[in-house]
Amino acid sequence: MKVVDIKGVSKFYGDYEILRDVSLTVNKGDFVVIYGEVGAGKSTLLKLVYFQDFPDKGSVEVLSLSSDLARKRKGKVQEVRKRIGIITQEPIFINEMNCLENIILVLEALGFNRKIAENRAIEALDRVGMLSYAKKFPYELSAGQRQKVSIARAIAKDPVLLIADDPTLGLDDRSSYEIEQLILSLNEMGTTVIWGANRVPQNAMKVSRIYRLKDGILEEVR
Repeated sequence: MKVVDIKGVSKFYGDYEILRDVSLTVNKGDFVVIYGEVGAGKSTLLKLVYFQDFPDKGSVEVLSLSSDLARKRKGKVQEVRKRIGIITQEPIFINEMNCLENIILVLEALGFNRKIAENRAIEALDRVGMLSYAKKFPYELSAGQRQKVSIARAIAKDPVLLIADDPTLGLDDRSSYEIEQLILSLNEMGTTVIWGANRVPQNAMKVSRIYRLKDGILEEVR
């Protein structure tokens, strides 16, 4: 089953072509790594998958929703986003709310009632080994701990697809390894993963496919 189907996509910023005729298929259960230097276009590509942006040429289809339809039907985009978890380079939290409350807030915004949202948030924090930090505030945590809470927030809605945009950037080797292991374990349980990064993860042998993005061109390297 195709989760993501990108065909002949190009994206311009002014006259600069950041993505050039990119095609990529991601099937259910895949763990796909896209790596490249800073500015290579990884984040741009991931934004297209999340329908935060749209291609100038070509098409993107995610969970059966096409980019053409997504442009016109914002309600359809919201439905698809409920099935996608996002992990960013620098997770953003509301510092006046503790970790548990930050996750509950997102789930309530998606339409879950308070009790179900709380149960899901607790379960997600437990899965990433951060349940004991549930009542801590984000500013009280290390960078690695904040990223684990960010992962909990992303998986609390039980996503079909998990998008990780350089989630270990700026972390020390130990924290990076722990985050990689955590996301690999989620993939092993059935979650489809697209990982964008400046380098190939330490556990690269366990991923499905690896692509390099350079000069706007996506090339499969393994």
